[in-house]
Amino acid sequence: MKAGDIISDEQGLQYELKSLLGKGLWSNTFLAKAPDGVQWVLKIPLSASDFPSGQEAQAQKCRKIAVKYGDMLKKIKTQDILCPHKVFVSSSDIPILVFKHHSKNLEQKLRQKLSFQELLGICIRIVDALDALPLPLRAHGNLHPRNIFLMDRDRIVLSDPVTPI
Repeated sequence: MKAGDIISDEQGLQYELKSLLGKGLWSNTFLAKAPDGVQWVLKIPLSASDFPSGQEAQAQKCRKIAVKYGDMLKKIKTQDILCPHKVFVSSSDIPILVFKHHSKNLEQKLRQKLSFQELLGICIRIVDALDALPLPLRAHGNLHPRNIFLMDRDRIVLSDPVTPI
């Protein structure tokens, strides 16, 4: 998958991939736009073309991880982790995880001049958000400023918890 590609869900809703946001161990994450102009974040498992010659079978493992990851996140009953808005299998038989796009992350906030009190308050909210996660997800495994979203003055939401095995 690449920027410019169109992905359709089972109801025919189309998402146009706009830009690659990141590459992970098992997926690529894209900013996408729906026909109504709403922006989404799509997590798409790596394909055979993402692997060196002879390693193409790894793509099947990535597909399985995407399905398990989507199932795991759909069962979570906390507002402290970013869960998919929708999980579907595309018309080209690729599992797709669709997340609401949040533009205000910690990385952006840290670029502003913050007082020690503000920074300490954010750190405490991050620890509180981690503490509120179900026990298996507390060992987040991929925590960095782009995966921490500041929803409002009192709420932090974490994304990309530990990948299921």
